[in-house]
Amino acid sequence: GPEHLNSARVILEKIGVKGTFYCLTSVALKYPEIVKNLLERGHEIAYHADVHVGFKAAKPQAQEDRIKAMKDQMRRIIGDKARLVTGFRAPTESYDPTTEVLLRKHGMQHHASDPNAHEDRLPFFSKAEPQLSSEQALVVLPRTQYDDVSFRRLNFSMANVDDSLAHDLDWVEKGGAFGLLSVHTQNYVDGGLMLQAMPKYLARVAALKDRLW
Repeated sequence: GPEHLNSARVILEKIGVKGTFYCLTSVALKYPEIVKNLLERGHEIAYHADVHVGFKAAKPQAQEDRIKAMKDQMRRIIGDKARLVTGFRAPTESYDPTTEVLLRKHGMQHHASDPNAHEDRLPFFSKAEPQLSSEQALVVLPRTQYDDVSFRRLNFSMANVDDSLAHDLDWVEKGGAFGLLSVHTQNYVDGGLMLQAMPKYLARVAALKDRLW
């Protein structure tokens, strides 16, 4: 709920970092003041599509219509500042090369993807349009860390979650890798594993902040 989203913002600001909040725009329309407040406080607002349905294998026109719809809904929330919203993360990590082509066409600059998008734990340029220069291409940010969905699927205990988050952060620090951890609001709730794990995890992030990417 909104109260847990606010707690996520507070804990990030407490250690002096900014978060990227990927919004389902149909839901964001119901909470416009939260979106505006996050943006005003220097956090990044990005897209999680219009509704929580994947894009993979959908017809190009259907995909493009959805991208246009989410942009229109964001403009209804923050007006001209919608031009600052240039990131995207596909629902259920469901996308295909057509999605990436259309995202770039409609002004997206980065796409947070699935862990299998690249063999390395590093950002890369989308291969959907190999003819583009690095200045033009969509940047793909692979999710490099287990997330709350993974933890639920694996039936992790709190200790397992703490160990996994610490292990992944070690990879980022010692390997010079890129770290991307996603946290879903539906699992960031009272009694939820992520709500309990994040203070400890972010305390370590704060201690290593200048050495992390």
